[in-house]
Amino acid sequence: MRAVPMKAFRRVALRFLNPLLMVGIAAGSFVLLGAYLMEMDPFSYASDAQRSIDNAMSCAYLLLSFLLYFVLCLVYERPIHDAMRTLARKETPSDRLLTLARLRAMNAPVAYAALTATFWMAALMIFPFVLSMLRPPVLKTYWATTAMMGLFDGAFMTVLGYFAVSAVSRIRLLPVLFPHGHLDMQPGGHSLSLRGRTHLVFVTICALPLLLTVLNAVVWRYVILDETGRQIVSARAMAGYQVSQSISLSIFCLVMGFAVVISFGMMIGRSTRAVSEAVEAVHRGDLSATVRVDARDEIGLLGDRVNEMIIGLRERKRIVEAFNRYVDRTLTRQVLEGGIRMGGIQLEVSIIFCDIRGYTSLSEGMEPDRIVAMLNRYFTLMAGAVEEEGGTVNKFIGDAILAVFGAPQPRADHRDRAIRAALAMYRALGEFNAEQREDGQPELKAGIGIHSGLVLAGNIGTANKIEYTVIGDAVNVAQRIEELTAENGAPIICSGATLGPYKQRYPHESLGIVQVKGRTDTLDVYSLMPAYERFRGRNDGETARSVPPER
Repeated sequence: MRAVPMKAFRRVALRFLNPLLMVGIAAGSFVLLGAYLMEMDPFSYASDAQRSIDNAMSCAYLLLSFLLYFVLCLVYERPIHDAMRTLARKETPSDRLLTLARLRAMNAPVAYAALTATFWMAALMIFPFVLSMLRPPVLKTYWATTAMMGLFDGAFMTVLGYFAVSAVSRIRLLPVLFPHGHLDMQPGGHSLSLRGRTHLVFVTICALPLLLTVLNAVVWRYVILDETGRQIVSARAMAGYQVSQSISLSIFCLVMGFAVVISFGMMIGRSTRAVSEAVEAVHRGDLSATVRVDARDEIGLLGDRVNEMIIGLRERKRIVEAFNRYVDRTLTRQVLEGGIRMGGIQLEVSIIFCDIRGYTSLSEGMEPDRIVAMLNRYFTLMAGAVEEEGGTVNKFIGDAILAVFGAPQPRADHRDRAIRAALAMYRALGEFNAEQREDGQPELKAGIGIHSGLVLAGNIGTANKIEYTVIGDAVNVAQRIEELTAENGAPIICSGATLGPYKQRYPHESLGIVQVKGRTDTLDVYSLMPAYERFRGRNDGETARSVPPER
């Protein structure tokens, strides 16, 4: 129940934030201005009656201007808050309302600054002329001090109001109305550039105070002393007045300048921090981060470009992930790095050909969805074992797997890696079958053939579609060796070309000299599993009884 009143309070507070902020700034500046004018009071009025009229006019003007200022601000911001209420209800405002709200929010700092300057210019013209009509004569000191302090106080208030309203708009309004940034794409929006804001801050905190000090001395020398008479103002009194005025002016300039710098620093710090945090998140690999763009200046444009970069990186990541589903990760990485070109090279590699035994009879009577789900689980385990050893799954041929070691990345130990991968595939199949038994699903049996030799590895295809593949006798021999697994009941059969350098490392059993289909030369082939496992023909991953292998 508390959440609803709190939300309502926040909406009301935001609705009146800018008007109250500007009225507060005006009240504060009038207090500082009054401290200076009190020092000039003895020299500004021709009579006490004139002083009373001026004080009454000041109070009336302040009340009326504050009220009018407040009403004009509410009217100006009405489309902004109407659009924000619509968005808060998860509804879409009309295009006309949203465009008007965006323009009002973007131009609010300029509009408020112009309104502030208008009220101050009106005061500079109204006060002296009304006073001259009601209670003449008006002293030159009054004209000079009113013009000088009115111009400077109005300038300070205009600049401070600009930065204060800019801060509110950038924190509370613009991020809601421009959730995707790109404020520069909104026609009719106005904003000072970062350089323009920097120049404005310099003029406010450096040039204006110095100019005010100089003009104050000029007013004393050529207006006050001439009008009051040098004999009336003693040197001690003049020094005292000037010290008091210097203190008042210093406090005035310090407070107003500090407020301008703080509001300017908040805007710059918030924007640069948002960009920095987003870039740091991307550096860590987090592509969910975005820059909350809240300005039309250079930092806002930088934020838009960073967001576009992040979107591009997300798209690239999505493409790479999708690409990895069709192409081996190693090949994907080399393609992105520009390491693979059209054509081919001859490499010595090791080939694994793995095929499911009796797949046709196994799949009969099974629903297609179940078959696909089973094969996907099986291929995931098999491919994982290949990739773990640095191999490349070149392609899936029906229910068979063709894996390559030594291409596209040449590896001197490709034979050793292929043997380790084949043994890992056998163990993975055992784990797969254990899960199948637990679920009451059929088990799979697979044969694995391994051979090493020269192949042509490269990109082949058409101008519109290419495929990275390996071509050569070694590929055909690996497939023929896999066919021997069904004849011999051995799950893994390896040629001597692969096992030769590693006979002392891996237990094996010689299957003799064979001649495979499509090849005139004979091959010496070996089973990488103990004889007991070969005769059982199991792929369940269970530990077999020890049968001394041939070495």
